[in-house]
Formats: sequence, C-alpha cells, structure tokens
Amino acid sequence: MNHQRRIFFQYDPAADIQRKGGFGADLDAVMSYVFDAASQPDSQLEPSFDCFHATDGYHGDQSLDLVCGVFGNYLYQGADGVGAFNGIIGFPEQAEKLGLKQTDTRDIQVFSTIGSLKTMSGKARYYPMDRRGGYAHNEGHGSSNNDAPLPIELRNDQAPSSLTLPIWEPVKSGTAARLRLVLFQHIENDEVTVQLNAAALKRDLVDAQWKDPRIFSPDLQPATVTPGVLIKKPAAQKLTRLEFLVPTEILKRGDNSIAIPVNRKGPFPPSKSVKVEKVEIHLK
Repeated sequence: MNHQRRIFFQYDPAADIQRKGGFGADLDAVMSYVFDAASQPDSQLEPSFDCFHATDGYHGDQSLDLVCGVFGNYLYQGADGVGAFNGIIGFPEQAEKLGLKQTDTRDIQVFSTIGSLKTMSGKARYYPMDRRGGYAHNEGHGSSNNDAPLPIELRNDQAPSSLTLPIWEPVKSGTAARLRLVLFQHIENDEVTVQLNAAALKRDLVDAQWKDPRIFSPDLQPATVTPGVLIKKPAAQKLTRLEFLVPTEILKRGDNSIAIPVNRKGPFPPSKSVKVEKVEIHLK
C-alpha cells in the first residue's frame, strides 16, 4: 500500500502571505517551514480551507471569486490539492435522510471548484491583500497576521506608499483585469493614483458611496470568526471605491509592486490621512 503524508497549512481568507498560510502564501517558504521536500518524497502539501478562522475584512466571505483567487495562487505554485477544516459540506438530499434541512449550499459549489486548476478554469477570481487584525485566537506569532501590509495611511507629501501583491497565475493576454482600492477618509478633491509594476494605471471608476460590512473604520476592527461580526449601520459608512484598468501585459507571475500616492488639494497639513483599507486585483 502506498502511504502518503498529507501536510495541511492554514488558509486565512485574505492573507498575503508573507506568513505561513495566508493569501497566496509563497509555497517555498511554507515548504521550508513544514518539511524538507527532498527528504519527504511521499508528502503532499495542501492549503486548508477553513470557514471558521479568517483574516480581517474577509471573515465570513466564501464567495467563489475570492476563494478561486486564493487557492489558485497555491495551486499555481504546485500545491497538491485543497484540504477542508471546519467546513459544512453536504447535499440537501443527504441532510434530509438524517432528518435535517440543509439550506446553505455555498460550500458545495466552493468545494467542487477549488480543488484543481481545471475546475477553476474560466471562473472570475480576485487576489486580495492581507489585512492586520480581526483574527480571533491569535495567541503567539504563528497564529496572528500582525505583519500584514494593510490597512495603511497614505503620505501627505505626495510620496507613494509601496505595497506588494503576489499573483502566481500566468494571466493570459486579453483577460479583463482591474485593480480595486477601498479607501477611508477620502474626499472628493483627493487625487489618488496607482502605479503597478512602474506603469501608471487609468482610473475607471469612483464610488463615494461604497459599503463594506466588514470594515469598521474609524472604530477598531473586532476580533471575529466566521460568520463574523458585521457593522450594524452600513448607511453611516464613509468609504470610497476606486477602480483602475490593468493591462494584462504588465502583470507579473509572482510579486507585483504597487505604488499609491495621493495629492490632497485642501489645507496642508490635512487633519486626517487617506487610509487604504483593501487592495484587490480582479480578473475575468
């Protein structure tokens, strides 16, 4: 009998990933941390889908386009599959035989899609950047996301703030691509621009009425687990969504460098800085 050692590492729905097991984590780092691949030829590495623990700002979000981006990043780096933890998986007819009622079938779609690049093929997906905070049971560095890059306050001297977003998918020419920013304390006259891999992006959308039930600014983000705490009065939110067109030829397989400056037209120095809450690259 052929025995294989299956090694799971934690997926946090939004982790970048400089730490073990976040959004698009670098598999080389994970492999060196978990085991010596050369001496364990029968081992498998599988990122773990966990609907209970989640990084800040994406807790409770099991939308297919999000998890396709997250697990696609792992699979494109050579992960052997996807493991499941704390997942509610089952078909309604199976629940009925047990005298139960299964009304939420989202996991069925997710788990029938994210296990291979073949089943993900052609699906819309997006690649998010990790956010600090929000993660419950975070005692010890290994169970925290304190090194995550977001949120970040933009400088008031027009100098760019630099971020890195890894995308391991070899993006095909002609793929529709957009970079999305979710901002707090952005006002109408603020000129926020973006360079991706040193190329200036064309702004395509400004939505000053954007709502995100998982962003609590100006309050502190609460520690939470799925389904997570959501804001009680979304109408009172003051977020702005900006979207920029991304030519696919400037995307790189691996780390993509993002530079974001803001030119504020009001009195200097401004009393409040523009805060970047989320950075995502969406592909269709």
